[in-house]
Amino acid sequence: KKPVESFTKPNIAYPEKPALRGDLETGVPIKIDRASGLLATELTPPGFIEEKTFRLGHSILYYVKKDDPLGAEPTPEERDAQFKSWQESVQRWIKEKKWNTDGALPPTEYDNVHLPENKPSITITAPVDNETIKSLPLNFMVTAEARRGLTRVDFYLDDVLLGSTRAAPHVFSYNPVEIINGFHTLKALAWDDVDNSETVQVTFNLFLEK
Repeated sequence: KKPVESFTKPNIAYPEKPALRGDLETGVPIKIDRASGLLATELTPPGFIEEKTFRLGHSILYYVKKDDPLGAEPTPEERDAQFKSWQESVQRWIKEKKWNTDGALPPTEYDNVHLPENKPSITITAPVDNETIKSLPLNFMVTAEARRGLTRVDFYLDDVLLGSTRAAPHVFSYNPVEIINGFHTLKALAWDDVDNSETVQVTFNLFLEK
């Protein structure tokens, strides 16, 4: 004979860490550079990053610090004193239960093709910076090379793609239907076979007679 009571379902903010959400059973997504098959880095172009799921098994102390579970993942030096014993037990359980049956392990090394030294070199030879151009068409020229081989050079006028060249000499001619006098920006991007790229730009002044 008690009155009916109701409550509002709480809005639970689940933590982002898969280890605390219980999401490790299906595996851990890891970003891989598809050119090298190694771990992606900040230099890996977005188009070459793919996520692969690896089913790993570790003690919870591998992923969190017991005194700061929501904080950053501990480094090997920061792991709890009990980590080694728990990790050995977890690994033994995985082997006995054949939990990780496919045996696929993520790479431990990092992308070795998208490196600063592999970036192409590129120079705009025409027009020169702040040059005044008094006639059409606009003629652009660059010199470029790359350690892995150059695949193309893209030409942009005021951030609008005009076109590309794929072989030297990298010369591009553009005759706009409409263009206003004043300062414009030419940008050129050089690319290699795995999307290492380098950008260079110049500003020129267009001064056409009416």
